[in-house]
Amino acid sequence: MPPPGAPVAQGGPQQTHIGDPEPVARSQPGGEQPRADQVLRGQVGGAGGAQQAVQAGPFRRVQPQVPRGQAGCGDPAVEGGQHARRRRLFAVRPGVGRHGPGQRPGVELRRQARDGFLVNRPHGDHPLGLGMPRCRAASPSCQRTPVPGGVLKTPRDRRDRPHCSVWQSGGSEGTSMAGQLAKRYRRGTHRSVPPEETWQLVAPLLRAYGITRVADVTGLDVIGIPVFQAIRPRSRSLSVSQGKGLTPILARVSAVMEAIELHHAERVPAGQRRTWREIRERGLLTYRPEGLQATRRSLLSLAGPDLVFEWVPGRTLVTGRPTMVPADWVRLDGRVRREWTHHPFAPSTNGLASGNSTAEAALHALYEVIERDAVARLTTLPRAERPRLDLSSVDDPDCAELLDRFGAAGVSVTAFDATWSPGEGGSGVPCYHVSVWSPDLPVVVPGSGCHGAPEVALARALTEAAQGRLTVISGSRDDLSDRLYALQADPAKGAPRPVPSLRTVPFRRRETGHDLAEELRTVAADVTVLTGTEPVLVELGRPAAGPAVVKVLAPGLDFYARDAVARELSHA
Repeated sequence: MPPPGAPVAQGGPQQTHIGDPEPVARSQPGGEQPRADQVLRGQVGGAGGAQQAVQAGPFRRVQPQVPRGQAGCGDPAVEGGQHARRRRLFAVRPGVGRHGPGQRPGVELRRQARDGFLVNRPHGDHPLGLGMPRCRAASPSCQRTPVPGGVLKTPRDRRDRPHCSVWQSGGSEGTSMAGQLAKRYRRGTHRSVPPEETWQLVAPLLRAYGITRVADVTGLDVIGIPVFQAIRPRSRSLSVSQGKGLTPILARVSAVMEAIELHHAERVPAGQRRTWREIRERGLLTYRPEGLQATRRSLLSLAGPDLVFEWVPGRTLVTGRPTMVPADWVRLDGRVRREWTHHPFAPSTNGLASGNSTAEAALHALYEVIERDAVARLTTLPRAERPRLDLSSVDDPDCAELLDRFGAAGVSVTAFDATWSPGEGGSGVPCYHVSVWSPDLPVVVPGSGCHGAPEVALARALTEAAQGRLTVISGSRDDLSDRLYALQADPAKGAPRPVPSLRTVPFRRRETGHDLAEELRTVAADVTVLTGTEPVLVELGRPAAGPAVVKVLAPGLDFYARDAVARELSHA
């Protein structure tokens, strides 16, 4: 049996696709501000009322009490503290189970799990081989669960949620941008929950998000920086998501969370079809449409305010005002549509992020939007004026270790300081852009990172570059260009150019706060000062049904391809 948390090995029955049911988001109780789509439908009197706050509380796992007479996993009444294991594979087939007709496939398997037997695969308790228990009904948290209104969730009722454990935010009152969210993990990233706890919460949800395998691909390269992949065969965009980090657990969680982000972005619910003019007249447009990135030859510039769009609700990050966002700016559904529709916007994952709470996800999404804008500003500078980072001045232990790994593998690293500043009086946000190259992989691979802590920003840029190398080496992504492999046939074309930078800046560490919510307020205010427009938040996944997934838009900030600097550094 593989150790807990180990990725699935290639081959074997545990890699069989196990379906792609969609998790159902559950709204939070309490007096929330009406959403913009409710105002648009006329379901409420207006957009007034208390401002809806960004959720800031970390998740906690609710453990309902086990009804008397029912034993759970580890109950002393069960010999050895474990349920008897029935080593038998049940065929997943449609049929009629104990609850009558209309039950979904796999009724026999679910019946045995409900009756208290632990159904195993040959290589572990969990069907994905991830070291998680397969038994869903045998643990105390999986028994009949009280829900608001006094209705009991029976085993048949539980199929509408990803896992029978309940994800809740830490308190429904005061969880806002005015609240607090302490940083409990600060190595390579700042999170409210350590990655080990996040993995324990998210691992049982893999099936619901269509993730059939989590693979460690670190060994395909000689550098040794952890990189993982999460596979979703039935995806609607990219079937392979990647994650990187200073440690294997960080990389594993990163890959899975990225896959969950895409799952939600592919399934944005249908919105209201209205024109720009209607939305503006109803007071549900807090930004100028021209500030959003449009595709080339876009109909947006031709039709203007009378063009009909599909809209989804959002809210601003500073004042919490309701607003509407074009669904095409958020949705990443690559399926062929039956009817023709215009696509005036360039869909991307820019600003798409997840976290243990809405505030945590919003902060990291905002950092990503700022990162793209900072890289775009860097490319507008003359080559000789781009500030080059003195790598010998890096004194952070984790970043120094990453640089040593690149050096030991014979990979050259070039780094630029692209620190983003909102203008006079602003504190600025550290941002770095790096490019790596080696003779055995003659492709200039970029990486960039942005964070309030300089060591986190640089670590993100370096690990992203390592991830980019493994993207080319593994060849498993759907969006790879043939140009990458053509450069390997002629290494001279992919060799880096000498950069005649006249400016060299040292690496400077600085103290950061201990509150993610406070950091979000500060960064959102800085973006508002620079652009004159508040960033907009669209919630895609609610914490009650799993990790928080958001899309952040910052009208007025630029978005330039992250490999633009890399292309300028190569002869091609």
